Amino acid sequence: MTYEVNDRKSSILRGVDVRYGSVLEFGPLYRPLVTKSEADVYYVDHCDRDELRIKYKHDNNVPIDRIPEIDFVVRDGKFVNVVRDKGPYQTVIASHVIEHVPDIIGWLSDVWTILETGGKLCLAVPDKRFTFDCMRRSSTIKDAKEAFAARRWRPSLDSVCDSYRNVVGVTAEEIWTGRFSRDNAEPGWPDSVVQAKIDDYLKGEYVDVHCWVFSPWEFIRLIGNICDTCGIHFRMVHFLNTKLGDEEFHVQLQKSTPDSLQPPTAWAEAAHAARLHAAWPKVSSNSGA
Repeated sequence: MTYEVNDRKSSILRGVDVRYGSVLEFGPLYRPLVTKSEADVYYVDHCDRDELRIKYKHDNNVPIDRIPEIDFVVRDGKFVNVVRDKGPYQTVIASHVIEHVPDIIGWLSDVWTILETGGKLCLAVPDKRFTFDCMRRSSTIKDAKEAFAARRWRPSLDSVCDSYRNVVGVTAEEIWTGRFSRDNAEPGWPDSVVQAKIDDYLKGEYVDVHCWVFSPWEFIRLIGNICDTCGIHFRMVHFLNTKLGDEEFHVQLQKSTPDSLQPPTAWAEAAHAARLHAAWPKVSSNSGA
């Protein structure tokens, strides 16, 4: 069982009326969550529409004629000054984006900057347990703070190597039904591909990988640690755990201020509840913690 399109959109945007205020959506590709006919929405990506069409012209899963015009092209990750003129935004949407950003603390801080107070960051995030990342090491606050200290604008060499050496060819269905076995899995790309990506990185190229890998409760714990220690004031106002048969969870973070009368999120308790109520595949030993 997977999300129907309307169900998924309703969950990601739960309680959000996009008719009011400006909306910024990262990486819409060919299926934006919010269309131009629905809202005052602006799209931001690392390429313009023509470049995206060329990039995906051989990908049968991407109907390139449905890729919309990109309002803001940001090639170095520093989007604040580029998008500021149309802000502040009432809603920021990022579906399968946050795991790609090289500096998660810096990115969250920048999103906080462009949001109105009370505005929401709406996230759809892959659950590592049910993706090709299932055998990769989960990200930690140490990783996040090292990336922030380095003002990282592209994935680190460690992230590139970890991804290409430890991803595994598996579908969410295979994991959910217990047909995937860690003991028999052969993670990683061939050595020649890994070396080619290392060479690309050393030449200064941007090698796009998942920089951040987490289960739902690990994500909540990490975001809470960032908010508590880095002066970024978000409250979690919506969370939907990964549904049976699917591979993503949904989170909404609301911009608050240090003097807000709203109670802060009890992050540790929220993470504990997320794990306690999580759905697991038929063979639990195949799932990461």
